[in-house]
Amino acid sequence: MALLLNAGLLRAQSRTDFENLKRKYPSEDLIVLNKKEYVSLEVVKGKLEIEATHYYEVMFMSDKAPNLAENSVGYSAYFQDINNLEAYSLIPDAAGQYKKIQVKNIKTTDNRSSSVFFDDQKQKEFMFEGVKKGAIGVYSYKEKLKDPHLFGSFIFKQYVPILNAEYSVSFPSEIALTYKTFGDQSLINFTEKKSRNRTQYFWKGSDLPKIPYESDAPSLQYYAPQVLTLINSYQNSNLKVDVLKNVDQLYKWYVSMIKDVNQSPGTELKSLVDSLTKGKSEIDKIKSIYYWVQDNVKYIAFEDGLGGFVPREANAVVSKRFGDCKDMAGTITTMLNIAGIKAHPTWIGTRDIPFRYEENPSPRTDNHMISAVKINDKWQFLDGTNTWLDYGISAEAIQGKEALIMITPEQYEVAQVPVENRNVNYEKDSISLKIDQNRVIGKGKIVFGGLWKTDILNNYSRATDKERESYLKSLCTKGSNKCKLDNVKPVDFNKRDIPASIDYTYSIDDYVRKIDDEIMINPCLNKRLIKANIDIENKKLDYEENYHFITQQVLTIETPKGYKLNYLPNNASYKKDLFGFTITYTVVGETIKVVVDINADYLLLKPEKFTEWNEMISALNESYNELITFKKI
Repeated sequence: MALLLNAGLLRAQSRTDFENLKRKYPSEDLIVLNKKEYVSLEVVKGKLEIEATHYYEVMFMSDKAPNLAENSVGYSAYFQDINNLEAYSLIPDAAGQYKKIQVKNIKTTDNRSSSVFFDDQKQKEFMFEGVKKGAIGVYSYKEKLKDPHLFGSFIFKQYVPILNAEYSVSFPSEIALTYKTFGDQSLINFTEKKSRNRTQYFWKGSDLPKIPYESDAPSLQYYAPQVLTLINSYQNSNLKVDVLKNVDQLYKWYVSMIKDVNQSPGTELKSLVDSLTKGKSEIDKIKSIYYWVQDNVKYIAFEDGLGGFVPREANAVVSKRFGDCKDMAGTITTMLNIAGIKAHPTWIGTRDIPFRYEENPSPRTDNHMISAVKINDKWQFLDGTNTWLDYGISAEAIQGKEALIMITPEQYEVAQVPVENRNVNYEKDSISLKIDQNRVIGKGKIVFGGLWKTDILNNYSRATDKERESYLKSLCTKGSNKCKLDNVKPVDFNKRDIPASIDYTYSIDDYVRKIDDEIMINPCLNKRLIKANIDIENKKLDYEENYHFITQQVLTIETPKGYKLNYLPNNASYKKDLFGFTITYTVVGETIKVVVDINADYLLLKPEKFTEWNEMISALNESYNELITFKKI
């Protein structure tokens, strides 16, 4: 199938096409004219060969073109070969003619993420030369995929409009292949062609609107139409070779890569486990090992060929004191097994991957490894990569996700990681307040629990000493920009299984209003979510929250001497199934107690709930404006 466009056709249509597209997409800096991938599968001399031809063509729609000219093709040197990469620019002139400028400088570099210490990820980097508004950039290349388990995914939409997207897979009768589609397929046309010995699947999407990029929304995969193609098996002479058809086959492949790892724990490792667990209960043994790995094994990601799937020996990880997620998972599992506690290697995907194993039984469903233990018929999931995650709490990134748990080399279980209840993840600020002329003074204690605590301690531990002081004050500041904080002291910031807290004293100048013989004060010193209104006109995708939570302020106000309570606001509340708040006012002798509770019980808030959310924020802000007044006796 020909991929390169006819240059004469481009020249004839260029000016008209650009002007039409500019009217259709007036605010876009870039659009994709063509995104194509044509895959051919063959069985050659008993081996499966997979070759894909890629073609990509973009039009630069604004004067920002030079800033968008840089491109790259990423790949794994272990699993892929990239060949015949060609790139060029088509530069328009006043007459609507195109001048072709070939890209000559294509360099291969390491494509190493800032979070990855070593990997085999490479990229072919190049720059479209001379591009300006109305120019076109074109590149094409051939890709050979070396492992069939990693084959077969095409996403039809991006964060820019796509005029034409095509995906084709052609395969002979010796290969059994299935496909699955995800997302809205209404703009995708599918055709199937069969001959006696060959089948071709072909998908084509036209005039595909962009997925809006929203930093507070889930990943592109949640919204874009896509196709997953799975090679189930192929015939090698008279032998059928299984690849990927279902979760069973995916599991067998995963087990084949880890089954021989950590079979011979060394004496050093056994001595360490004994020193950590001697004389302790089962739960305390688990905690001791789990926390030791969190504290002593530095997370450093490695992605080196099969090293991206195969954990390193626990002996080496403990000795060198660094490893990636699968190394930490394997080390926790091995150490627990040495201690006589049955632990299980576990594959899992983070929340940016939307798939379940049954619907997508491929390596595209997971990107992480942890360990799992079953206590009282309940799975506990141990993620060693998160230093301040307490035992018994599910990591933020994997809440609600399916875990593929290795029971034996032949048996597995798929279990769902629980979403932590809002009562687990909290911020509770207890504040005393005394009116002193036109200012207020007092002290407070903020207590953090669950995943809220984990976030706070992770941020604190990464900061410098100077940054830590500023960070703690930012957590305690309240009332107005005139708030002054003293004696800010972190408590239990280096302990697990108990809440972390901050003690502080404060004063706020000019916070008290006086009119004649009355004084007024706003009791809501913490105005949480005051600016959390959702822009319904512009936000189109789900809003993603880190975890369910409660934030609470408990304020105790002393009635000033020589005054009596004159006005106390009514209690206020707003309750829906996924979120809500309450504000209560109680008089206790000469003090007034004000409790503000706000809760959220969702990870994804759908657009149909945005109006209710905004109603809550409006009601909350109205309540925040209420004043307590005292009258001179």
